[in-house]
Amino acid sequence: MKTIKTIDQLMTLLETDERPMFVRWSNGVTGDRKMGRSTNHASGQLEAGISVNALRSNDGVFNPRGYAAMSLREYAHLAPVGYVLTGEVIARGSDNEAVLDSETWQAVAKIGDAALDEAKDTDPMTGDKIACDHPANMLSRYSGGVVFCNKCGKKVS
Repeated sequence: MKTIKTIDQLMTLLETDERPMFVRWSNGVTGDRKMGRSTNHASGQLEAGISVNALRSNDGVFNPRGYAAMSLREYAHLAPVGYVLTGEVIARGSDNEAVLDSETWQAVAKIGDAALDEAKDTDPMTGDKIACDHPANMLSRYSGGVVFCNKCGKKVS
């Protein structure tokens, strides 16, 4: 399977393949295929399929490169491996994320560490690199006791 090493490589994939593209963070494609369904973390119930985040925005507000980068990093803290998937959207999850049909989704590429690092340094509105020195007033987003910088999204403790 191809590994996406840069945001530019991801953008080339999104520009040359018109299928709906999503990112999923998990323990691996094999486990996702075997499991078949995601767990809704708000309710504890099983979803209708596999939960994913869109890599393209339809709202026209975000820069396409910035939106794809934001989507890559949004749930990266949940699992060790990220994949680009395509498939049929059959439902919406509790965070309004797309839920793909378990029988039809396909893994297109793996997200490399360098691409994720680059995504964390990319402004979602402009697609430009973010310069960040982690000022104290930006350290207020928590997830499982871990502190993330609100400005750049990087883990700081």
